[in-house]
Amino acid sequence: MAFVEDLESIGFVFSSVGRGGVRHYALHGNRFLTYYCHVAADESGGVFSWEFALGEFCRSRELQVGANDVLNIFLYSETDVAVPPSVASVVAQIDATETRLNSLRLADPGI
Repeated sequence: MAFVEDLESIGFVFSSVGRGGVRHYALHGNRFLTYYCHVAADESGGVFSWEFALGEFCRSRELQVGANDVLNIFLYSETDVAVPPSVASVVAQIDATETRLNSLRLADPGI
């Protein structure tokens, strides 16, 4: 249980159990950003992923995406990341995600 206890110590909260006993934990980075760690039943590691509620974010800024179906517009990474049973690995993924999201400068003339 050390991996799970470490995840909980940084704020991850249990959300559900999936197929094969995989346990799902979530951490809210802000009101739009959620990090997930899907922990193997034997705690041999997990999978890190995240989602950003892009539709809700845009609505909060008086913007819209497409037909403005705010409840179904999320930004995700193209791939999830396998992590060893180490909270440091999960924190490194959180840091990498924040760096990536902070680099989105939509008015940058260089894009």
